[in-house]
This record gives sequence, structure tokens and C-alpha cells, in this order.
Amino acid sequence: MKEMIKRLLDEFPDHPAKKMTDSGSWILTDVGIWVPARTEHLLDLFKKIRLERHRNFIDLGSGDGRVVAAAALFGVQATGIEYDTGLHFVSIRKMQHFPEINRGIKLIKGNYHDYDISGFDMIFVHGDGHVPEELRQKLEYEMRPGAKALFYIYHPQLPGTATLNKKIPVWLYEKKS
Repeated sequence: MKEMIKRLLDEFPDHPAKKMTDSGSWILTDVGIWVPARTEHLLDLFKKIRLERHRNFIDLGSGDGRVVAAAALFGVQATGIEYDTGLHFVSIRKMQHFPEINRGIKLIKGNYHDYDISGFDMIFVHGDGHVPEELRQKLEYEMRPGAKALFYIYHPQLPGTATLNKKIPVWLYEKKS
């Protein structure tokens, strides 16, 4: 596992966009801004929430696939859905470097608003400042009771959401009923 974590950190550095564009550490897509999550944060968060206790994980807006790859290290079936064609192909290319976990990964090119998330017990959302009302409603409507959503960077404004880490802005929401 330690070797896989080292490879993951090497393949997904904290600021990969500098290698992909001159815009800095972010990419402007047709549907918003993609900013990479910090891989070390992801690994720490997934340990803290004991991700291995879950079965089906989805990253809504999966970018370069780093969240999906990190989740797969914890033994879950990890799905990523990404709207941007360029980022989607980057994620496919990067997953080829991880044949050990690739069987547990599914990468979808599409809009997560059009994708049914009711079959997932852990949903990951990394946004650019706020949760759009349409996404908040989707989560409330489609999440099954007991399913959890992990929000990285912004507060989802869903009742019962708890802060996980005071140093990193992360919130966990569990659908009650």
C-alpha cells in the first residue's frame, strides 16, 4: 500500500495544471473551474472517514481522476464523472499507470446532473466556492438513507452537515431519511 500511495502522489502532484496550461493551478472548462484537490488531503480524509467501509463511491466532476484513484486504494468501487473532454481523457491516461486498482474504477464522460447517483453510498463533491441549488436538490432527492456526501472546500448548506477537519474545509453529510 505504501508503494501505491507514493506512486499516487507522484502521478497526481498538488498542482498538475501547471503542466497542462499556462493559466496556473486551475483550468477553465465549459461548466466551471477545475482546481485539483490535494492528494495528501484526500488520503488523510479517506482514512479519517474509513472509506473502506463503503462499497460504491462517486466523484461528481472528477477532473484528472485523482480522487477516484485515491478512493480505489481503499477498496471501494470508484466512479468518476467528468464533463470536460480533455480532463476526462487525462484521467483515462493516468489510470493506466495503476493496473492494480484499475478494475475497481469506472470513468464516465458526461454531466453528473444527468447521472443517477442513488446507487452510491459515498459521494464526493469538490467545488469552486458554493453548492449550486440544482446540485443540492439532486443530492437531497437521489441519495439513499445512510448514504454520505463528502464536500471538499465549500459548505453544502444541507441540514445536519458536520465539519470533519478545522484545517481543511471539509464537510460530511449523511442522508437520514
